[in-house]
Amino acid sequence: MQSLLEKSERDQIIDYCFKRYGLDPLVWEGLVLKKSSEAIWAVPSQLDAFVIKFSTDGCETAGLRIFSGKRFPYKITDSFLSFFSDSISNGVLLLNAQQTKSLLFEKSIESDFFKSLEDGYTVLKYRDLFLGVGLLRGSKLDSQIPKKITNQLSSKLELSDK
Repeated sequence: MQSLLEKSERDQIIDYCFKRYGLDPLVWEGLVLKKSSEAIWAVPSQLDAFVIKFSTDGCETAGLRIFSGKRFPYKITDSFLSFFSDSISNGVLLLNAQQTKSLLFEKSIESDFFKSLEDGYTVLKYRDLFLGVGLLRGSKLDSQIPKKITNQLSSKLELSDK
């Protein structure tokens, strides 16, 4: 069951997303943030009001699952990327063809370059395509891309640095 996020936690998430991903705080207007046991959900305020008023069966969840995890900082989800992709301006790692291949097939890559970046969840991109989420720790980047999506991408994506 979802519960409304406390204002302090909502403010913390909005501030984190501004600093980490460059999301303008205005993108959150009209969205209610709700918490379940292992996720944060974004629910349009009109839908939330509808669910509260008309749900008789105790609706378990409503909205988009934008974060997963039990504590801050939460992991961004593919839904977060889909919903906010036009607004994300920071925290994006643009991969070359070789890095993308390695990440899709080996699930992690290492580079001294990664040491210069801030540890944490990052948006992975190849050219103009959002691939998913990665976790940066020191010189290591671990793919957080679901296996189903990894399989689809690795079979359909033409990778070259040309």
